[in-house]
Amino acid sequence: MSLNLRRVLLGTGIALVLIIGVLAWKPGSVFLQADAATDYQQLQKFSRVMEMVRRAYVEDVSDEELIDGALSGMLSSLDPHSTYMDKDMYKQMTVDTKGEFGGLGIEIAAAEGGIRIVSPI
Repeated sequence: MSLNLRRVLLGTGIALVLIIGVLAWKPGSVFLQADAATDYQQLQKFSRVMEMVRRAYVEDVSDEELIDGALSGMLSSLDPHSTYMDKDMYKQMTVDTKGEFGGLGIEIAAAEGGIRIVSPI
């Protein structure tokens, strides 16, 4: 299978997944035809830009990097607390927030010639 055919299939697959996601996002509501057309136009715009980057960017970039970057940008534009995590980031976050930590439980500060214990935590 040629690289161009795989890219077309991947782009089509991504568009279908996004369309299904948009449809599932509003369960029970009726989509107006104009809304569906607008959504499709936005997906086409995304697909065109992605293809331009693939063809014209100064370095090779994988589809996964482009999609992850797009998702990251989309969520970070919502508010300061929203973020997209890929598999590795999510795995690290689950380890970091497991609820266990080690340490002394003290707050320290720099002092003359050493450190000083400020308060217990």
